[in-house]
Amino acid sequence: MQLKDMMSTAVVTVRPEATIAEIARLLIENSISGMPVVDEEMRPVGIVSESDLLRHQVEKEQADLWDGYAMMMSAGFAPELQGAMLESAGISAEKQQAIQKVKARTANELMTSPAVSMEETEDITKAAKLMLDRRIKRLPVTRDGRLTGIVSRHSFVRLAVESGI
Repeated sequence: MQLKDMMSTAVVTVRPEATIAEIARLLIENSISGMPVVDEEMRPVGIVSESDLLRHQVEKEQADLWDGYAMMMSAGFAPELQGAMLESAGISAEKQQAIQKVKARTANELMTSPAVSMEETEDITKAAKLMLDRRIKRLPVTRDGRLTGIVSRHSFVRLAVESGI
């Protein structure tokens, strides 16, 4: 079976410039936990989720403290050297990225990117393995790189029930 045979084609998407308030509203109004961020040609560029929003809210205060420390540590250094300076001070690249994500104001700044997607002609078993291996909860489905649908873990559970597990 191919992804196009099980994907949902009613995909809620958001553009990179969407605000956090717009993202939250779309998630709530559509009772979804995440959605693709797409460019002007409907190519998935990232995923934004409830988890991203929750992390944004919970960690904002802590990130502000880290950011202040990072600014003090890297003051006066060229931008290309700041990351190395912060890493040498014990602030990993991962932590630096998390700080920037928490300070996000738009989907582009908040999203997990790049988007992991698969072409609609791919086998569903391959998609399920990718989702398990990469701990992906939702997978944009594309045709020639443009979004045509989405599959989620729920899609696979529904398919199993329909198949009479």
